[in-house]
This record gives sequence, structure tokens and C-alpha cells, in this order.
Amino acid sequence: PMRFVRTHKNRIGEMLQAKSRLVMPGHRDPQIGLYRTDAPTTSGLAVYVMAVIAASLGWTGMIFDVMTAFLTGQPLDREVYGRAPKEGLPEMDKSKRVKPYALLGILKGAYGLTEAPRLWYPRAREILKEIAFIELRLARAVCTLRDSNKKLVGMLTLHVDGGLFFGDQKSRCYQQARVQLDQKFNIKKWVTL
Repeated sequence: PMRFVRTHKNRIGEMLQAKSRLVMPGHRDPQIGLYRTDAPTTSGLAVYVMAVIAASLGWTGMIFDVMTAFLTGQPLDREVYGRAPKEGLPEMDKSKRVKPYALLGILKGAYGLTEAPRLWYPRAREILKEIAFIELRLARAVCTLRDSNKKLVGMLTLHVDGGLFFGDQKSRCYQQARVQLDQKFNIKKWVTL
């Protein structure tokens, strides 16, 4: 059965923040290994080069974390089922309460499912393309942002369910891209470097 994984995310001196996540037992998937699970992430070298370019241009850098990234990926291309946790699932919005150990059909990536990162990555690329980011051919998961005059105004890297975004704060194109990233990716937190 699925289970709840509860963690406490806080830094010293900050208020305790409890976090719960419903996790599939992906290691017990009878079809494990039959589906692609790879998802490109930014290399350390790409981040270093991007930081050097950004520093030389006087750009600001920000780290972001996408909320529920794996749950917003592309649909599964196979049938996957899982049992509800022993506590069941509570009633939420328009969904009724789910009884303990009830059989559930999984439609998209879920935490613990081995192909969840793979399902999220193509969806993330689609969103970035809609915003006008262009992925570099030489460095997967690294994207550039150019304004209408083809001037480089931003660079972004993806790493699993988060990323790093450098750019020219004065550029309207950069500012608009930041707003669209917030809206389309459901970013839970931006941290300025």
C-alpha cells in the first residue's frame, strides 16, 4: 500500500514546518525497469559556467522549488494501480474519502514511482518553451531567455523539481518570464542568491 511520509522542514530558529507526502512503493512495481526513468538534470559545470556569465553581466540569481512537480507531469502511458494507505485518504474538495487499502488507479507520476521524474521533465520543457526559454543542445536542462531584440536576458537550469534562474532584473522580458514561471510551475519558494 501507499504510505504517508512525514518530514519536518525547518532551519534553526525558524518555526517547525511539518510536511506530508503520499508515496507509492515504486520499488515493488512488477514492471520496474521496463519504462524509461531517466530525466536530464543540470551538470555542475553548466551551473558554474552560468554563474560566471551571470556575474560578469551583473545579474541576480534565484533558486526555485516547484511545488508538487511530479504530480503535474505528463500522464502515464501504462496502467498503474496502488492501494490506499492503512489510514485511507481524507475527503478533499470534490473528492470523497477513500477507504483504507482501496485500489486506486494512478494517472500521472506520483512520488515513489520510478518514472515520475521522467514524466515531469518533458512537461517542464513544454512550459519553458511556452514562456520563450530555449534549451541548449549541448547542455540538457539548461535554457536561455532572449528578448525581442535577441539579446540574452536570462538563463535557467533545471535540477529534478527545482532550478536556478539568473537574469537581468531591468529587462521587461526577464520580469515577465519570472511571473510566468511562478504561475505555470506553481513555485513554492524563491531564494535570492
